[in-house]
Amino acid sequence: MNQRQAKTLHPRGPFFSLQTQPRVRADYVIDELLIIANAGGGTRQIGIQGLAGNAGLNANGASIWKSLYQPVSWANSGLLTLSITRFLSWSSSSPRVQISTGRVMLQNSYFTDNIGMAISVSPTTQRVMILGNMLCGNTVSLNAQTTTSTNNQP
Repeated sequence: MNQRQAKTLHPRGPFFSLQTQPRVRADYVIDELLIIANAGGGTRQIGIQGLAGNAGLNANGASIWKSLYQPVSWANSGLLTLSITRFLSWSSSSPRVQISTGRVMLQNSYFTDNIGMAISVSPTTQRVMILGNMLCGNTVSLNAQTTTSTNNQP
């Protein structure tokens, strides 16, 4: 994990809390609850960002909230796995989860009602699985041939 952009990232009991200038970068496994929130770090913050390279992130149980510009932006050839994630507020001008390259598994997650685009998958991704999410009126754009999307509640 690269913590250059984060002012606080520390275990707090059974979860990790990241509250200022949120940016979790790849090559980390988080088995506890991950909480990412923008606590006054500006209006263009990205919560989880996979930059070019070959790293991965596995988060089982996450809560991403408080006025982030884009909670997840993945442009990394590694694997991002997000399971049981609560995606709360985000900018309606960008997708909640933007997948540009690499491999992603997004499953059993919740998106706040009717904000805009929940998930965008570019044609340049390698493999993407989007399974069993509550989209709550948010849209998806799945433009890759190697994308599987099933059992998502609109």
